Amino acid sequence: MRKVLIISFVVLMFFSGCRENAPLPEEIKLSWEVVSNEYSEQPKAMTKFYFENNSRFTFSNKNWALYFNQMTRDPLSADNNVEIQFISGDWYVMKPTGNFSLKPGQSVEITTEHSEWIIKETDAPLGPYLILYDKNGNEIPKMELTQQDFNKRIKMSTHNF
Repeated sequence: MRKVLIISFVVLMFFSGCRENAPLPEEIKLSWEVVSNEYSEQPKAMTKFYFENNSRFTFSNKNWALYFNQMTRDPLSADNNVEIQFISGDWYVMKPTGNFSLKPGQSVEITTEHSEWIIKETDAPLGPYLILYDKNGNEIPKMELTQQDFNKRIKMSTHNF
C-alpha cells in the first residue's frame, strides 16, 4: 500500500510540474489588426499581430507555433524573428526564428505584409490555436484561443481609383 501511495504522489508531482510552466489560455492575449491597405502602389495590406504574455512561461525560438486560417490573403513577410509558412489551402503557421523571446510580462508586435487588401472580416485570420513544445520538442496539448481571446480590428480603407 505504501508503494502505491509513493508512486501516486510521484506521478501527481510529475504531472503538476509539467502543467506549472505552461500558460493558461487566459494568460495569453492575442490580437490582430489591419494597419494599412494604402502603403503600396500594389494591392497589399500591412497587419500586426500582438502577443501579450501574462504567464510564467517564456516563449523562445523553439517552443511554440501559432496555427490559423486566412482566406486568399497570402502572408508575404513578417518581422520580429517570426516567419509565416503556408501549409495547405488557407492554413498557415507562424513560427519563431532567430533570437525570438517573449518573457513573462512582455508583449511583442509582429508586422506582416499580405498579398491583397484586407477589407472584410472574413479576410482576417480565423481559428488561431497555439502549440507549445517541451524541451525535447514534444507537443504540449494545444491551446485554443477563443474568439474573445483573439480580438481583431479591420480598417475599411483601400486606394481611391
